[in-house]
Amino acid sequence: VSGLEYDKNMINVIKNSKADIIIMHSRGTPETMDKLTEYKNIADEIYEELYKKIEYLNSEGIENKRIIIDTGFGFAKNIEQNFELLKRIREFNSLNVRHLAGVSRKRFLQSIAQNKTIEEFDDITMLTSFYLMQSNVDLIRVHNVKKTKTALELYKKLFIGKDLIFEFDS
Repeated sequence: VSGLEYDKNMINVIKNSKADIIIMHSRGTPETMDKLTEYKNIADEIYEELYKKIEYLNSEGIENKRIIIDTGFGFAKNIEQNFELLKRIREFNSLNVRHLAGVSRKRFLQSIAQNKTIEEFDDITMLTSFYLMQSNVDLIRVHNVKKTKTALELYKKLFIGKDLIFEFDS
């Protein structure tokens, strides 16, 4: 979640591993990030920050096929900024790396819920996951896999040519 900021030695771990790396956008620490939400243009600034991190990894010999970006929904972003980022999520496809989104049960989605129940949060997550698949996001982190899988199976039926892989963590 630190986007290579917490531990400067992380690049050596990455270079000595064959594992893929997820670089998430955030600012500050979990304790300070809610106070670091000032952006002139949120999507453009996050894009630029992730672009620079990809360039850095490339300069260290890490190929794009090993890199996954995460725009960091909920991390150093307020409710309106998260919705703006969601609306512009397709723009990140031009970074030419895989893209992960973790929106499940996030506060910004909960803000539109009527009854504030877990079931309702999962319904909103399911709809958002469908939108993310339409936006060519490669990986989606969710809490309720079964409900989201149903939405993504519908996506698969409607949009030919997208192979879906479901992985379950227990």
